[in-house]
Amino acid sequence: TFTGGNAAFSLKRYEDAIEAYEEVIDVPETDNTTRLDAMFNRAEALRSLGRVEDAKKAFHDIWVKGGADYEQVLMSIAALMEDEGKWKEAAVAYEEYAPKFQAPSRMEEAWLKAAIIRTKISDITGALRNFEKVTAIQGALAAEAFHKIGSIKLSEGDTPGARAAFANGAESFVSS
Repeated sequence: TFTGGNAAFSLKRYEDAIEAYEEVIDVPETDNTTRLDAMFNRAEALRSLGRVEDAKKAFHDIWVKGGADYEQVLMSIAALMEDEGKWKEAAVAYEEYAPKFQAPSRMEEAWLKAAIIRTKISDITGALRNFEKVTAIQGALAAEAFHKIGSIKLSEGDTPGARAAFANGAESFVSS
């Protein structure tokens, strides 16, 4: 059952969760929303097991069937790239997906993930560009982005730029 799959997943019994979700998927009477949710959870369980190729195929199958939370599917696909250590590809995926998102919070999350990855791979220009996109949304993650911008500016010796970013971050934090 779907509930059984969720219970197994929460206990990190991913094989059992996959089996339960497959049972839900295979029942012809299962409504489309439940089927897509089971497909998504199955894909996440595969990802949790490190079965990257199986997870990629599972996410692709959800994408093809449509109707699911496509934004979460895209975020999971980019996260798979991170799991594989494909940092630049993951950053590019988050950057490509972010403008497609309807929810500002999801868009903000994608830009932030891309910025953090760009920082890891020493693409400071790309990181700053993405952090600026996070701050432009003025959502819950803006203060964190301003802090990261300030840290980068400080490491570059731009004390006035760092002060301005930290001040903007403090203001953003207080107003959120």
